[in-house]
Amino acid sequence: MLENSVNNTEIHHFFEMPPEAFHGKIPFIVTDLIAELKNRNWADVEGIFRLNGSDTKTKELCDDLDKDRVTNWAKYDDVHTIATALKRYFRQMSEHEPLVTLDVYDCVIGLMGINDEEREVDVFKNVLAMLPKIRMITLGYLCQFLNETAKSSSKNKMTPDNLAICFAPNIITSPNVPPLDAMQQAQLANKALALLISRFNDIFTDFSVDESLFCNEEDFSLFNAPPINVVHIQHQIFRCNFRHGHIIPFVPLCRLVKTKRFERPTRDPPDPANIEGDETLRQQQVLTTLLNSKMIKPGNSVSPKTEKEVSSFSLD
Repeated sequence: MLENSVNNTEIHHFFEMPPEAFHGKIPFIVTDLIAELKNRNWADVEGIFRLNGSDTKTKELCDDLDKDRVTNWAKYDDVHTIATALKRYFRQMSEHEPLVTLDVYDCVIGLMGINDEEREVDVFKNVLAMLPKIRMITLGYLCQFLNETAKSSSKNKMTPDNLAICFAPNIITSPNVPPLDAMQQAQLANKALALLISRFNDIFTDFSVDESLFCNEEDFSLFNAPPINVVHIQHQIFRCNFRHGHIIPFVPLCRLVKTKRFERPTRDPPDPANIEGDETLRQQQVLTTLLNSKMIKPGNSVSPKTEKEVSSFSLD
């Protein structure tokens, strides 16, 4: 069990997480258990999946997988314990929603009444497309593994029909089946899974799984992250909207003043054709300025020196 150290509340149990919660990856419980079965040459074991392992050891293994990945498989020395844990995972999933979702269940049961295997294979392709993508991939990964198991039925005595009896009640099931129809629909569910196993290559055409669909360490860091508090997010959105709605808009002062902008006065340059007249006018303006400032008294003559000084003045 993973716990939040802040409020001491449960974050998750991997056995209770639906396939959609693994970030688009096949649940690691499925891939890890199948990988360990392959390491132990499961296909040569008689009665694999039909015979159960130790209940105590199976529960211990399921508890370990419920918390995290198993790093020490040596303590689970019985291959039947590992096989039983795989079946138990799908049984646990069916208590919430089976791998084949309830809205697809009726279609699966209905198509098994066609009684024409080739038509059933063709229709099954369309029915599986109705499943959420990761559920379809997980189902295909399991059926591919069970197909490999059935190929060694001469050793393990597990034909597609026998394997379907072990897995169908946990994969293709519904809690809404009327009691009077329960037996018949269970038989149809077994028939459907047996068809998926025996005709795997025809139904799951071009099916392949690479490591990008397996959970890695980065995924586990996301699994172990504290859950997102939706109430906190809603509060932050409210605060943001509140601040935005109460902002006093800033408008530059120049946009509010309607008076005409000040423009610096300009004057035309002197006319080259009348440069002497302009010079005379300039001297008269200078003399007028000097008279007004009483630097020259009226009636006094202007000495050549003064005249020279006056002519040196310039007006801007």
